[in-house]
Amino acid sequence: MMNSLDGIRQAEPSPFLFHKIMQRAGEQPVYEISPKLIWLAAASFALLVALNIGAIKNGSSPAGSETAPMKVLAAQYQLLSASEINYN
Repeated sequence: MMNSLDGIRQAEPSPFLFHKIMQRAGEQPVYEISPKLIWLAAASFALLVALNIGAIKNGSSPAGSETAPMKVLAAQYQLLSASEINYN
């Protein structure tokens, strides 16, 4: 058991290992994104957020208010609102 470490020596890499690693790293394509494209994406995102905020603010109406087109549609399909139902 004590003699099992007598023949041990430090591992040595292949002399061309560093060259192989650098060659494979150089094969990977390098992608560069132009600053113009980054600004275009940021502006598109900002416009999308602004449109969504505007739609949320303008699209919501009070619960009790019905617009004229909704009343016409309800009349055409003979729909009743909860306040118009007669339980008698």
